[in-house]
Amino acid sequence: MTHCILLSGPPNCGKDTLGRILRERLLAHGRSVLMEKMARPIHESACAVWGPGMNVNGPKEMDQYKDNAVAPGLTLRDWMIQFSESFMKPRCGLSIFGDLLLDRIDQSSGVYGMPDFVIVTDAGFAEECAILYDSLPTKLFHIHRNGASFEGDSRSYPQWEDSYEFTYRVDNWEGFPQSTVDRQILQNISEWLRYGGPI
Repeated sequence: MTHCILLSGPPNCGKDTLGRILRERLLAHGRSVLMEKMARPIHESACAVWGPGMNVNGPKEMDQYKDNAVAPGLTLRDWMIQFSESFMKPRCGLSIFGDLLLDRIDQSSGVYGMPDFVIVTDAGFAEECAILYDSLPTKLFHIHRNGASFEGDSRSYPQWEDSYEFTYRVDNWEGFPQSTVDRQILQNISEWLRYGGPI
């Protein structure tokens, strides 16, 4: 059965770094892992519309161009937020990006088989996380780091009814992401899956 690991936190708190280290640890223990982002459809759409003019090679590069102007008074970041919040969610529902992620997990199972773990490194909205929780065994990790905040961001730490039962705080110590993964995240996952030891 696939288990979903959601990493949530403000910009620059280390979610992607922790996600990569966690993936390496799980792979080293023989587990199959799918890395994902809720915002993948937003990046893919932005790449399709604006990427050619920026000489971008793919959706994963879009983040480095977020502050670029794509129209008068409109940055790429503004465009992506409007695409998500003013177009997709009002028309398709607040959980749309969680729904699309579940579709991608199902599609990947047809090619590679169901992964043991899906690691999502940009969980930021309760409705998207709740749809995953309703469909898969899920753990939500709130990543905290000194100096990192949600100020000016549309996201926050997702919370909803009963989410406290599977939500855990992780303090990402400056300069020690491997230790953060090993001592806080992996230990928690091991207890969750009742392995009684290293995964």
